[in-house]
Amino acid sequence: MTQDTADLDVVGHIRIFEVPARLTAEQRAGEVCVWCSTPLPPGVPRIGLGGSLDWSPHGCTACYEAHRAWVEAYGGWASHMRGCWLCANAARCDVADGYRVQLLDAVQRTGKPPVACAQCHQEVRPSERFEPLPWEGNSAPRFDYTHIAMCVLPRYCQSCGLLIQAGEEFTTYEHQSASAGGTTVYLHVEPCRKAPALDRL
Repeated sequence: MTQDTADLDVVGHIRIFEVPARLTAEQRAGEVCVWCSTPLPPGVPRIGLGGSLDWSPHGCTACYEAHRAWVEAYGGWASHMRGCWLCANAARCDVADGYRVQLLDAVQRTGKPPVACAQCHQEVRPSERFEPLPWEGNSAPRFDYTHIAMCVLPRYCQSCGLLIQAGEEFTTYEHQSASAGGTTVYLHVEPCRKAPALDRL
């Protein structure tokens, strides 16, 4: 079942999904920001992120507002899509384009990984259109993205045989074959090792 982002509790979402899972002692005590580790001495503006007693994480206002902007842009965009005829038919939509700009800005401000398609596992290029893809994960809701148009084919490294993940640098060359014609070959830029073969029974 798709996660309902129309009624998304922004503050609750930030506290549950945006706070890093592993915190230092200073972060757990609220002495530094959970995102950027900026010191938060008494008198410095900070935002409480729940907790009690010795577990009282806080965020600096800049980081908190950036994460809030991402949650609001993602949730607002996903909610808009469900009632928009243009979005349902993969047509250009000014409202969706506005959310896209807000979300990309928030991604940069929060330091989140670049937007990548959950279908083809490739980083979305500036010229490519994408949209939110919220869904129920195995243990928690997932807030992914997907290309609006047909995804590019997954790229596998010819050397190690593994899928080239979003953000990994790669090179290409054209391999000519008399029987199959031209084929584009992909290789990791960083040295890689062949994937271990499965044991045969």
